Amino acid sequence: MNTRAAELGMTRTRFITPNGLTYGQGPHDTTSARDLAKLSVVLCKMPAALKFTSAKTYTFRPGPKSVNLVNHNRLLSSFKGCDGLKTGWTVAADASMITTAREGEARVIAVVLGCDSPQGAKAAQRVRDQMADRLMAQGLVRLALLEVEKAKLHALPAGLPPWRPPPR
Repeated sequence: MNTRAAELGMTRTRFITPNGLTYGQGPHDTTSARDLAKLSVVLCKMPAALKFTSAKTYTFRPGPKSVNLVNHNRLLSSFKGCDGLKTGWTVAADASMITTAREGEARVIAVVLGCDSPQGAKAAQRVRDQMADRLMAQGLVRLALLEVEKAKLHALPAGLPPWRPPPR
């Protein structure tokens, strides 16, 4: 995992465990929001990954011994275009989230780490969700503004007559 992280340019990431959980006093996983965003860009290019992360529920082993999982990403229901990616909470890391949304061809990724609240884990998760929602909304607005700026680059300079199709 560390080799692949390095290949992706994740320079502040070091994996110790495969699940990200902290055990005991020894070394533990480290990463940064930027590195997680780099990983998320790669994941968003994988339709199979988005298929799972966008599902509000998922059933493994359908039948009498089925296991039903519920996605804790509330933004899947409340943020238009949200299609993933990962929520989490641990004692060591507090509430964290990587979320992504798509609007047309534009995609935004928001990484929120270390949300805590004196009211407990559920309150911290609400704060995390609000922050991710705000970041994605701002990101989509900024992408839309960039598109306007690109369109301006292709606009005719002032003073030229407007283009008209040739007469038939």
